Amino acid sequence: MKKSQGLSKPSQAAGEVGGTGGGVGRAPPSPAIPPKRAKVATELGDPAAPIFLQELKDTVARVGHSIPLRVVVAGSPRPRLSWYKAEVPVGRPEPGDREEEEHGSFWIRNCQVADGGVYSCVARNERGEAVTTAMVTVTGVEGSGSPIISP
Repeated sequence: MKKSQGLSKPSQAAGEVGGTGGGVGRAPPSPAIPPKRAKVATELGDPAAPIFLQELKDTVARVGHSIPLRVVVAGSPRPRLSWYKAEVPVGRPEPGDREEEEHGSFWIRNCQVADGGVYSCVARNERGEAVTTAMVTVTGVEGSGSPIISP
């Protein structure tokens, strides 16, 4: 019988087969599997700049209905959100008109055609800021159908 030649250790063979030289049983990385997302903050709660996990979406709605604008943002410390329409701050005008009901939500109540435009949300903390923008279109047709035509 003839012995195999050229390999002195079993681990050498595994490293050569995988093509990475990374050790026993390791295959090369698959191009179909995307890399893991970067962590927003470490497990210890280290400060991190804001990042939108869910950005604003363009929306079309009918006159007279309410439109929720929603975002999901991460960061440490917790980012403060500011809302804008055409780069002008929109705060808490009259009760029941527009208001921020919960962190990450801004509602346009009883919307009118004039409420249409470009809305932005800016998330800020001591580490930085992030911005997301979307177009809100309000149709002049009142109806009893679905209030939001396209989210």
